[in-house]
Amino acid sequence: MKEQVQKILDELTGRYPSLEKIRGEIADAYEILKECYDHGGKLLIAGNGGSCADSEHIVGELMKGFCKKRPLSKALIDRIASIDPDPDPKLSEKLQQGLPAIAITGHNALSTAFANDVDADYCFAQQIVGYGRPGDVFFGIKECYDHGGKLLIAGNGGSCADSEHIVGELMKGFCKKRPLSKALIDRIASIDPDPDPKLSEKLQQGLPAIAITGHNALSTAFANDVDADYCFAQQIAGYGRPGDVFLGITTSGNSKNIMRAAAVAKAMDLKVISLTGRDGGRVRQLSDCAIIVPEQETYKIQELHLPVYHALCLMLEETFFTR
Repeated sequence: MKEQVQKILDELTGRYPSLEKIRGEIADAYEILKECYDHGGKLLIAGNGGSCADSEHIVGELMKGFCKKRPLSKALIDRIASIDPDPDPKLSEKLQQGLPAIAITGHNALSTAFANDVDADYCFAQQIVGYGRPGDVFFGIKECYDHGGKLLIAGNGGSCADSEHIVGELMKGFCKKRPLSKALIDRIASIDPDPDPKLSEKLQQGLPAIAITGHNALSTAFANDVDADYCFAQQIAGYGRPGDVFLGITTSGNSKNIMRAAAVAKAMDLKVISLTGRDGGRVRQLSDCAIIVPEQETYKIQELHLPVYHALCLMLEETFFTR
């Protein structure tokens, strides 16, 4: 492996000789990233302007195959097949292993809410605070957060907007102030060589939640290279870890991309919660808990989804932030 890494560095500096001066730094960055992934970590990326686009670009290369095919393990393929009551024969074929990477430049609902409520200049820092981490629906999500997990959310159309909305409530203060712990405030002050006196004041504690409906570079690359219908499932395969929770929002309960994501989530030992209407659809068979609101028409179902997930966000905030 070390020989392959050196070969890649040789090719890089051969094409771009000016980069020879920082070859050592590039190698060091690789070692840090490798150690992160070796221990089940994730990469958080941010930039402004063109560097914002670069952040999305990097996610697109890591969360699916870049120059190599990355087939799922046979164990995971067999587990997906054994769990899904209505198996999609192409699901395992379409998915690839991913290295979890999040561009914190997106997340429009969170970013605009934080800009409006607090200060846009501190939004990247807020997401580091929220995402960074050394039974029934509420208790399922609570247990996930108790053990350092995260919530992955997906939906289509209005439910896509709801996915972003939920992230905006969980990743910063909803109805309560969520000040950082004194230990973290002191640590930030001791580390920063040019401390911003407002940094700790502007930030809030967050509950890590990711709307897998965004990530434009990854989504469009996967749609172009593989198949757009499997993009949610691909992100579950990349981001999901045992103990996490997948929340699939589908008014019919039959959205195929939500079904595929739920099957992969179950196979990877994530809890699956569905938020649906009508009769709950087929996704209820893959759900540890299905919230089926008592309406039939799509817009009426969506109208009831909002108070349900707002109540869950309030319950979680009340549980984890007592001040």
